[in-house]
Amino acid sequence: ILLIGYMRILSGSFCDFWSGRCINVHPSLLPKHAGGMDLAVHQAVIDAGETESGCTIHEVTEEVDGGPIVIQKVVKVESGETAESLKAKIQPLEGKAFVDAIGKVCGKEVISYADAGVDIEAGNELVEIIKPACKDTRRPGCDADLGGFGGLFDLAAAGYDSANTVLIGATDGVGTKLRIAQATNNHKYVGIDLVAMCVNDLIVAGGEPLFFLDYYATGRLAVEEAA
Repeated sequence: ILLIGYMRILSGSFCDFWSGRCINVHPSLLPKHAGGMDLAVHQAVIDAGETESGCTIHEVTEEVDGGPIVIQKVVKVESGETAESLKAKIQPLEGKAFVDAIGKVCGKEVISYADAGVDIEAGNELVEIIKPACKDTRRPGCDADLGGFGGLFDLAAAGYDSANTVLIGATDGVGTKLRIAQATNNHKYVGIDLVAMCVNDLIVAGGEPLFFLDYYATGRLAVEEAA
């Protein structure tokens, strides 16, 4: 069990049952500044005049932040550091620390997304590039924001009486046209065609296109082609 941002005290019976199999991350080099949370911890490090800080992965016991230390990651505390800037340096290390801790606790090699060929940074870059284009599709009832786990649509905001409205769902793809785009190295019109195919299926059923849910799958993400 991994506790990430879980700010509650666990019972003794829980800690006993999961002894050695439950780990937590704390934003300091324990045992220093145990018991604190978030920015208060980073400010305490700065107030103490310390030159190093970091994060600690430790086993969870009844003693808050007092379990055996598994892994620690260290950063330098620079002159003029603020609680916010120190947090920004330490927080990205927590994920790496968890991966290393899992490998140490389990005694097995941990396979990451990157090992599997998934480039998370490239995915985030793609999202930032296409955000302006998505914003252009904003309409009443749909905010066109990216990053959520689902799309929301407000029928009332779009002017529909939800009690007397039937939603039509459709999904489609571009099929072998994608092979042509790959062969010519021109992907500019594939997205247009994809939307058109879905819209066609809706309008023949008498519906009005309201929103579009997309899913992008690829064996290797080429940001420029995807955008």
